[in-house]
Amino acid sequence: MILDLTDIESYPARVDIVENPARLEIEFESSFRLLQVEVRLGVQKTDTEYFCQGLVLGAVTMECARCLGTFQVRLEGSIDFIVRALEQKPTEQDVLDDEDYAYFARNELRADISDLIRQALILAAPMKPVCSDSCRGLCPRCGVNLNERSCTCDSLPSDPRWDDLKRLLDRSQQ
Repeated sequence: MILDLTDIESYPARVDIVENPARLEIEFESSFRLLQVEVRLGVQKTDTEYFCQGLVLGAVTMECARCLGTFQVRLEGSIDFIVRALEQKPTEQDVLDDEDYAYFARNELRADISDLIRQALILAAPMKPVCSDSCRGLCPRCGVNLNERSCTCDSLPSDPRWDDLKRLLDRSQQ
């Protein structure tokens, strides 16, 4: 994804980018497929640097951690980075600070921000994606999707170590 600053006449400025998601090539999980990506940035300029802050919005399909069905979700992540000319090699101070940098060649004013977008989307993705809060998942015995139908499996045998706790719970609910 290319951030093009050549047509901006005055700062602060707003830049919106909508890009083909195939160009980002996100390798996160096999169940993570990017359908759409949009970047909304506010850009400030100093003498030689451009400070960019904004949002990364992405529509993705994911696999539910409970029922293994696919579902679509909209991710929103924040992004904050500095764009500077490639001649300005990163100094020791730059390496030590927590800023992310993107670089452009000489006066080209076009920087590739694909890695920064990729990172923002991966960080915005849930660790355990669930299609809905009421998802019942799969039966641990027969594997049937309990959201679609019931199964005839007996309930799992309980562990006798939990019996005392179950009795306490039953008493508290009476």
